Amino acid sequence: MKIKIIIIILSIFPLYPKDIILSNILKKIFKIQDNQERIKNIQFSALSTVKTFNFDNKLLKTIKSKRITIISNQNKFMTNKYIYMSINNTNLSQQNILKELKKNKREGKKSFQKSPFHSKKRNKYNFILNKANFNNKKVFKISVIPKENNKKGVIGYFYINKKNYNILFSELTLHKLPTFLKKMNIQMYYKNINNFNFPIKSNIDVEVNFLYLYKRKIIIQEEYSNYKIY
Repeated sequence: MKIKIIIIILSIFPLYPKDIILSNILKKIFKIQDNQERIKNIQFSALSTVKTFNFDNKLLKTIKSKRITIISNQNKFMTNKYIYMSINNTNLSQQNILKELKKNKREGKKSFQKSPFHSKKRNKYNFILNKANFNNKKVFKISVIPKENNKKGVIGYFYINKKNYNILFSELTLHKLPTFLKKMNIQMYYKNINNFNFPIKSNIDVEVNFLYLYKRKIIIQEEYSNYKIY
Protein backbone atom coordinates (compact mmCIF):
# COMPACT_ATOMS: atom_id res chain seq x y z
CA MET A 1 0.00 0.00 0.00
CA LYS A 2 2.81 2.39 0.94
CA ILE A 3 4.63 1.64 -2.32
CA LYS A 4 1.50 2.48 -4.32
CA ILE A 5 1.14 5.79 -2.49
CA ILE A 6 4.79 6.68 -3.18
CA ILE A 7 4.37 5.84 -6.89
CA ILE A 8 1.24 8.02 -7.09
CA ILE A 9 3.03 10.93 -5.37
CA LEU A 10 6.05 10.66 -7.69
CA SER A 11 3.80 10.56 -10.74
CA ILE A 12 2.13 13.80 -9.63
CA PHE A 13 5.25 15.52 -8.28
CA PRO A 14 8.27 14.04 -10.08
CA LEU A 15 11.67 14.59 -8.52
CA TYR A 16 13.09 16.08 -11.74
CA PRO A 17 10.27 17.69 -13.71
CA LYS A 18 11.09 18.61 -17.28
CA ASP A 19 11.01 22.36 -16.65
CA ILE A 20 13.64 22.07 -13.90
CA ILE A 21 15.87 19.96 -16.14
CA LEU A 22 15.47 22.53 -18.94
CA SER A 23 16.27 25.37 -16.55
CA ASN A 24 19.50 23.68 -15.45
CA ILE A 25 20.53 23.01 -19.06
CA LEU A 26 19.82 26.62 -20.07
CA LYS A 27 21.87 27.95 -17.16
CA LYS A 28 24.90 26.05 -18.43
CA ILE A 29 24.31 27.12 -22.03
CA PHE A 30 23.88 30.74 -20.95
CA LYS A 31 27.10 30.59 -18.93
CA ILE A 32 29.03 29.48 -22.03
CA GLN A 33 27.32 32.19 -24.08
CA ASP A 34 28.06 34.90 -21.50
CA ASN A 35 31.72 33.93 -21.56
CA GLN A 36 31.73 34.13 -25.35
CA GLU A 37 30.19 37.60 -25.30
CA ARG A 38 33.25 38.87 -23.43
CA ILE A 39 35.39 38.33 -26.52
CA LYS A 40 36.41 41.67 -27.97
CA ASN A 41 37.59 40.63 -31.44
CA ILE A 42 37.22 37.50 -33.54
CA GLN A 43 38.94 36.97 -36.87
CA PHE A 44 38.15 34.08 -39.21
CA SER A 45 38.33 32.96 -42.83
CA ALA A 46 35.30 32.03 -44.91
CA LEU A 47 34.83 30.13 -48.16
CA SER A 48 31.49 30.85 -49.80
CA THR A 49 29.59 29.37 -52.74
CA VAL A 50 26.39 31.07 -53.89
CA LYS A 51 24.19 29.30 -56.44
CA THR A 52 21.18 30.98 -58.02
CA PHE A 53 18.38 28.97 -59.65
CA ASN A 54 15.11 29.85 -61.32
CA PHE A 55 11.92 28.22 -60.05
CA ASP A 56 12.39 25.40 -62.57
CA ASN A 57 15.63 24.56 -60.72
CA LYS A 58 17.79 25.65 -63.64
CA LEU A 59 21.17 26.87 -62.43
CA LEU A 60 21.64 30.49 -63.54
CA LYS A 61 24.97 31.39 -61.95
CA THR A 62 27.54 30.35 -59.37
CA ILE A 63 29.68 32.76 -57.38
CA LYS A 64 32.61 31.56 -55.28
CA SER A 65 34.31 33.88 -52.83
CA LYS A 66 36.86 34.01 -50.05
CA ARG A 67 37.02 36.52 -47.25
CA ILE A 68 38.66 37.29 -43.93
CA THR A 69 36.25 38.79 -41.42
CA ILE A 70 36.77 40.60 -38.14
CA ILE A 71 33.85 40.87 -35.72
CA SER A 72 34.41 43.45 -33.00
CA ASN A 73 32.37 43.75 -29.84
CA GLN A 74 33.27 47.17 -28.47
CA ASN A 75 31.18 49.37 -26.18
CA LYS A 76 28.24 46.96 -26.44
CA PHE A 77 28.10 47.38 -30.24
CA MET A 78 28.93 44.60 -32.67
CA THR A 79 30.60 45.51 -35.97
CA ASN A 80 31.61 43.47 -39.00
CA LYS A 81 34.60 44.20 -41.21
CA TYR A 82 36.07 42.37 -44.20
CA ILE A 83 39.84 42.82 -44.44
CA TYR A 84 40.20 40.66 -47.54
CA MET A 85 37.82 39.34 -50.19
CA SER A 86 38.03 37.69 -53.59
CA ILE A 87 35.19 36.70 -55.92
CA ASN A 88 35.73 34.04 -58.58
CA ASN A 89 39.52 34.30 -58.01
CA THR A 90 39.56 38.09 -58.44
CA ASN A 91 40.81 40.14 -55.49
CA LEU A 92 38.54 43.05 -54.60
CA SER A 93 39.61 46.58 -53.80
CA GLN A 94 38.76 48.06 -50.41
CA GLN A 95 35.97 50.06 -52.04
CA ASN A 96 34.37 46.95 -53.52
CA ILE A 97 34.86 45.04 -50.27
CA LEU A 98 32.80 47.71 -48.51
CA LYS A 99 30.09 47.34 -51.16
CA GLU A 100 29.95 43.58 -50.58
CA LEU A 101 29.74 44.07 -46.82
CA LYS A 102 26.80 46.46 -47.21
CA LYS A 103 25.16 44.08 -49.66
CA ASN A 104 25.40 41.18 -47.20
CA LYS A 105 23.84 43.30 -44.46
CA ARG A 106 20.94 44.24 -46.75
CA GLU A 107 20.37 40.58 -47.62
CA GLY A 108 19.75 39.78 -44.00
CA LYS A 109 22.79 37.82 -42.85
CA LYS A 110 22.96 40.11 -39.82
CA SER A 111 19.61 38.74 -38.65
CA PHE A 112 21.31 35.58 -37.44
CA GLN A 113 24.28 37.19 -35.70
CA LYS A 114 22.77 37.11 -32.22
CA SER A 115 21.68 33.72 -30.97
CA PRO A 116 18.45 33.26 -28.98
CA PHE A 117 20.85 32.31 -26.16
CA HIS A 118 22.46 35.78 -26.28
CA SER A 119 22.09 37.77 -23.04
CA LYS A 120 20.09 40.46 -24.86
CA LYS A 121 17.83 37.98 -26.63
CA ARG A 122 17.14 35.07 -24.27
CA ASN A 123 14.27 36.77 -22.41
CA LYS A 124 12.46 37.20 -25.74
CA TYR A 125 12.15 33.45 -26.35
CA ASN A 126 10.40 30.40 -25.03
CA PHE A 127 12.56 27.26 -24.87
CA ILE A 128 11.33 23.68 -25.17
CA LEU A 129 13.41 20.60 -24.30
CA ASN A 130 13.34 17.35 -26.26
CA LYS A 131 15.71 14.49 -26.97
CA ALA A 132 17.27 13.71 -30.33
CA ASN A 133 20.14 11.93 -32.09
CA PHE A 134 22.89 13.75 -33.94
CA ASN A 135 25.77 11.91 -35.62
CA ASN A 136 24.65 8.71 -33.85
CA LYS A 137 24.86 10.33 -30.41
CA LYS A 138 22.10 11.32 -28.01
CA VAL A 139 21.78 15.09 -27.63
CA PHE A 140 19.50 17.68 -26.10
CA LYS A 141 17.20 19.34 -28.61
CA ILE A 142 16.29 22.87 -27.54
CA SER A 143 13.50 24.40 -29.62
CA VAL A 144 13.32 28.21 -29.65
CA ILE A 145 10.05 30.07 -30.17
CA PRO A 146 9.80 33.88 -30.10
CA LYS A 147 7.48 35.43 -27.54
CA GLU A 148 4.58 37.53 -28.81
CA ASN A 149 6.49 40.81 -28.58
CA ASN A 150 9.49 39.43 -30.49
CA LYS A 151 8.42 40.08 -34.09
CA LYS A 152 11.96 40.01 -35.51
CA GLY A 153 12.99 36.78 -33.84
CA VAL A 154 13.93 33.39 -35.26
CA ILE A 155 12.26 30.03 -34.81
CA GLY A 156 13.88 26.61 -34.90
CA TYR A 157 16.05 24.38 -32.75
CA PHE A 158 19.56 23.66 -31.46
CA TYR A 159 21.31 20.36 -30.78
CA ILE A 160 23.30 20.54 -27.56
CA ASN A 161 26.11 18.22 -26.45
CA LYS A 162 24.91 16.37 -23.32
CA LYS A 163 28.39 16.28 -21.76
CA ASN A 164 29.70 19.84 -22.12
CA TYR A 165 26.54 21.76 -23.24
CA ASN A 166 28.21 23.11 -26.38
CA ILE A 167 26.10 23.80 -29.46
CA LEU A 168 26.57 21.17 -32.16
CA PHE A 169 24.01 22.19 -34.77
CA SER A 170 21.15 24.61 -35.32
CA GLU A 171 18.38 25.05 -37.86
CA LEU A 172 16.59 28.41 -37.84
CA THR A 173 14.34 30.59 -39.94
CA LEU A 174 12.89 34.06 -39.50
CA HIS A 175 9.71 33.95 -37.44
CA LYS A 176 8.02 36.39 -39.81
CA LEU A 177 9.35 36.53 -43.36
CA PRO A 178 9.26 39.73 -45.44
CA THR A 179 6.64 39.60 -48.18
CA PHE A 180 9.24 39.08 -50.93
CA LEU A 181 10.73 36.02 -49.17
CA LYS A 182 8.90 32.71 -49.48
CA LYS A 183 11.57 30.79 -47.58
CA MET A 184 14.71 31.46 -45.58
CA ASN A 185 16.27 28.52 -43.80
CA ILE A 186 19.71 28.42 -42.24
CA GLN A 187 21.62 25.44 -40.87
CA MET A 188 24.77 25.92 -38.80
CA TYR A 189 27.35 23.36 -37.69
CA TYR A 190 29.47 24.27 -34.67
CA LYS A 191 32.77 23.25 -33.13
CA ASN A 192 34.33 23.90 -29.75
CA ILE A 193 37.48 25.96 -30.33
CA ASN A 194 39.45 27.12 -27.28
CA ASN A 195 36.34 26.55 -25.12
CA PHE A 196 34.14 28.71 -27.35
CA ASN A 197 31.30 27.74 -29.71
CA PHE A 198 32.09 28.80 -33.27
CA PRO A 199 30.28 27.94 -36.50
CA ILE A 200 32.38 25.94 -38.96
CA LYS A 201 29.79 25.46 -41.69
CA SER A 202 26.48 26.98 -42.79
CA ASN A 203 23.84 26.21 -45.39
CA ILE A 204 21.35 28.94 -46.28
CA ASP A 205 18.35 28.20 -48.48
CA VAL A 206 16.36 31.21 -49.75
CA GLU A 207 13.39 31.57 -52.09
CA VAL A 208 12.66 35.06 -53.41
CA ASN A 209 9.42 36.06 -55.12
CA PHE A 210 9.16 39.80 -55.70
CA LEU A 211 5.79 40.76 -57.23
CA TYR A 212 6.04 37.68 -59.47
CA LEU A 213 8.61 39.63 -61.51
CA TYR A 214 11.73 38.24 -59.85
CA LYS A 215 11.64 34.59 -58.78
CA ARG A 216 14.82 32.97 -57.62
CA LYS A 217 16.09 30.16 -55.42
CA ILE A 218 19.42 30.90 -53.77
CA ILE A 219 21.64 28.40 -51.96
CA ILE A 220 24.57 29.75 -49.94
CA GLN A 221 27.13 27.34 -48.54
CA GLU A 222 29.95 28.61 -46.35
CA GLU A 223 32.82 27.12 -44.39
CA TYR A 224 34.63 28.96 -41.57
CA SER A 225 38.13 28.35 -40.27
CA ASN A 226 41.33 29.93 -38.89
CA TYR A 227 39.64 31.49 -35.87
CA LYS A 228 41.70 33.99 -33.92
CA ILE A 229 40.56 35.56 -30.65
CA TYR A 230 42.13 38.75 -29.33
